[in-house]
Amino acid sequence: MNKHRALTFLTFLLIIGIFSLQVIKTSAATPTPPTPTPSNPLEDQIRSAIYNAITTAKTINPIYEMFPTQVEDIRIAPTQDKAVAWLIPLDPLTNQPIPTEPGLAVVQISDNQWNAALPGDSDWFTNLLQIPSDILTEDERTVLLKQYAEIKAPAALGTFSGYRLPWAPGQIMALTQSVQHDKYTPSLTAHYAFDFATPGVAQMWNIYAAKSGVVWMAKDSCDNGSTTCSNWIVLQDPSTNPTTYQLYLHLAKNSIPAALHNPGTRVERGQLIGIADDTGASTAHHLHFMVHTNPASYWGTSVDITFEDVGINGGRPRILADKPYCRNDATYHDVCEQFSNTYTSANYFLNDSTPPTGDITSPKLGELITNPILHLTGWAKDNKTGIASARFMINTNGNWQEIGNSFTSTNFSLDYDLCADNAPDGPLSVALQIYDKAGNSSAPLTGLKHFIKKAACPSPPPACVPAANQIAIFSEPDYQGNCSVLSNGSYTYSSFGNVKDNDIASIQVGSSASATLFFNSNYRGRGETIVNSDANLSDNWIGAKTISSIIVSNRTSTPTAPLPVSPLNYASLPPNSSITLYWDNLGNGLEFQVKLTKSGGTTTTSNWLSTPYWQIGSLPNGSYSWQVKARNAVGESLWSTTFTFTITGSAPTSQTITPQ
Repeated sequence: MNKHRALTFLTFLLIIGIFSLQVIKTSAATPTPPTPTPSNPLEDQIRSAIYNAITTAKTINPIYEMFPTQVEDIRIAPTQDKAVAWLIPLDPLTNQPIPTEPGLAVVQISDNQWNAALPGDSDWFTNLLQIPSDILTEDERTVLLKQYAEIKAPAALGTFSGYRLPWAPGQIMALTQSVQHDKYTPSLTAHYAFDFATPGVAQMWNIYAAKSGVVWMAKDSCDNGSTTCSNWIVLQDPSTNPTTYQLYLHLAKNSIPAALHNPGTRVERGQLIGIADDTGASTAHHLHFMVHTNPASYWGTSVDITFEDVGINGGRPRILADKPYCRNDATYHDVCEQFSNTYTSANYFLNDSTPPTGDITSPKLGELITNPILHLTGWAKDNKTGIASARFMINTNGNWQEIGNSFTSTNFSLDYDLCADNAPDGPLSVALQIYDKAGNSSAPLTGLKHFIKKAACPSPPPACVPAANQIAIFSEPDYQGNCSVLSNGSYTYSSFGNVKDNDIASIQVGSSASATLFFNSNYRGRGETIVNSDANLSDNWIGAKTISSIIVSNRTSTPTAPLPVSPLNYASLPPNSSITLYWDNLGNGLEFQVKLTKSGGTTTTSNWLSTPYWQIGSLPNGSYSWQVKARNAVGESLWSTTFTFTITGSAPTSQTITPQ
């Protein structure tokens, strides 16, 4: 069943309350029902019959004139002579439904013509009894029949008082409908019921007992969002005459506290009893709340009640959309003089509106803390209902956060690891957040204390851990900051994951992996091969925050032949030039050897070098060629391609090149 099936009438009512009457009239001047997408011709005929009935109803009920109605979830009997459909009122400005119970259209064929009965029509109840179980589940039928149960005249019972709005004190909720329930429950059993929801987008919220009583019935086994199964709790109030029953309907699954599943359990006003959801005949998260006198079922005929924390209509919440349904006749003497969309609760547990107090006794104000483990002690007190929870808070990075477990005792302590929170050295602050059992909160930042931390913290473990054939790169030294794990392959900065270009500061290398890091994005420039993890690259040849490309390979791979870079091939250099031969390590090279040959002369070979350059100094005039190769623990590369250069002009003093 579509959860938005029956919002039509409620949406009508809510919109009246939300928008000015003039806006509503303007929007409703030419009401146009949403154009349905027919699934088949038979469904299209049924829709037309329902819309025809709505058009006729406009002359009797102005709500149909003001708001468009959408028909959803058409169910046709196998005999194809009966059908039902859910009616959804839509906000003419937003096209959104309102949280409430749905309305059901009952459709039958007569003389080859479909005819629809709407809730409130004289033949609606009779036609409902003839609908087969193929298209209306027994649970759905039971709910509708219970609503149509014997009606006791509410006016004869008078008004019951002593209620508070059923949510936490200080919180604001929206009323989506009250007396207009008559539109959806033609038995008038819910005339004095209320639908409450969170303002704006409907959400789940905690429900608190509107008045004290004892548990009479409780059920919270239905799955959240179920359309045919609803959760509820009923509180019996024997202090009234006759005994009354508070119904809290559409609760979330498993939200009723375990102790309240036991009939006879005492519940105080302001006590948590469940969470509002939208189980059962509901269009969105909301609470249906009413008080009735029927001991045989969770449902009964609602009675008139007043809320002590509602300042209008003698304690009766109303929205403007309720006004067309307010009655003053032999049965009802409704009070509908003032209207408000939202209401603020003052439902303090046991009438306790005094906030709790407390203080932090350790650390002292301004104390120097040299131990990473901060020992916190404090106390909390409430003179009426007692402490529900006390919890330490700490500010280490400009934001307050709760730490440790909650306490209910008067005195309490906590050992808190500052290093686990990466708390920096310097000024820090702690405070308390305390709640009493009435829901009152202590003053902001109760017991505020400032102290100085000066305690060395070990480096936290890295967030990225490479496998044996992988590496991990980090944006900060000591394997901290943003990080990514890279497997065998070639990577430019666009493939560094969480680490940006020129942002690598440390690297971890798996036991069978090696990484060659490059200054440029084309796998060139200062190529340095890393086979051991390095917590800070700033003292390396490649440097920190300079890397734009990486080659990850197996450590068992032989090196790639290096690429000569400088002097440029065929370069002509002046005499007395200080010659330094540079090359790019193209991968896996840990040491390098160079051979330099003078044309018509001798060849000089360097020692194995740990850096990708060889400083020679000045050379005699002539032509030279040179090559370089790399090696690692596995083996040596081939010699590189040959580069040549010449030195011309006045010859320097003859020198002998010493291999380095």
